[in-house]
Amino acid sequence: MWDGRTRHSSKHGLTAQERFWAKVNKNGPIIIPRLGKCWVWTGATDKDGYGRFGLDKDHRSEPAYRVAFEWENGPLAPGMEPDHLCSMEECVRPTHMKAVTGTRNNSNAHRKLTPVQVRAIEQAINAAPHKRKTEVRKALAREYGVASGTIYNVLKEDYK
Repeated sequence: MWDGRTRHSSKHGLTAQERFWAKVNKNGPIIIPRLGKCWVWTGATDKDGYGRFGLDKDHRSEPAYRVAFEWENGPLAPGMEPDHLCSMEECVRPTHMKAVTGTRNNSNAHRKLTPVQVRAIEQAINAAPHKRKTEVRKALAREYGVASGTIYNVLKEDYK
């Protein structure tokens, strides 16, 4: 991954790191007290709520949390990815993540919901107006401490 030290050819002449951190609110919520405040990404996001950051002038974008993690910890080994300990998709605080395999990351996201919680999530989503389902899904993810993709999987009956 690009190290971000080269000047970006924007009209402001900022480095990638300067542009990146300008899109982070370091006064986010405390999901897990021992970890402290989440650093919330305020820039562009994908459909699942994960931040996206354009690293270069060619507009190649990467997951914002991964960019922050690699800047702090160095490149990830092949097959590894950052796992959000706080379960907040918008969080880019490197100390809120650890490197795990993709399989472990997926199992971490899925292990947290009980059958009772799954039913409650299904009921909440079904009761929500169609235009607010994405907003409700993100709120439920925060409430239950899981990724919004986990909530999406509950709705698609892929949750195991």
